[in-house]
Amino acid sequence: MMLGGCVWNHRTNVCEEVERPAAAGGGFVKAKDVLASYAFVGVNEHFEASVCLFYDTVADAKHFKHFCRQAASAAASGSSTSAVAMPHVMRGSWITKKESSSSSGRAVLDSAVLRAAVLTNELDFKLYWAAYDQFIAQVKELQERTGLKLI
Repeated sequence: MMLGGCVWNHRTNVCEEVERPAAAGGGFVKAKDVLASYAFVGVNEHFEASVCLFYDTVADAKHFKHFCRQAASAAASGSSTSAVAMPHVMRGSWITKKESSSSSGRAVLDSAVLRAAVLTNELDFKLYWAAYDQFIAQVKELQERTGLKLI
């Protein structure tokens, strides 16, 4: 995930620091609040759309026009990385995958260890999906405003 941890000031064309709440107590709610204050949130699974959203956020019309029209054309033809179905490690097939023996000599991850990793990173998963939802909402608004289909 790519995050733009600042608030873009269109008047001065400067990315200004975001006031960060104290980390103690209510971590997820506070982290989600900070995330919501970001001017830009991008995700690697939709790299081209993330770049377009960034250019739009910083009002870089020249690069937006050049790059994003090509990205929309590539997405429509299925040739961009954004149009390729990328696996989401957050979604879970590896989380519940049964342990199997490996004839290749490679180590096989213990499913109990994988489940423990998921449980200990539960807040990270929640924050990832909050960021992903924020990104999708921002891209949908961008697509409606510009007429470009990026994802």
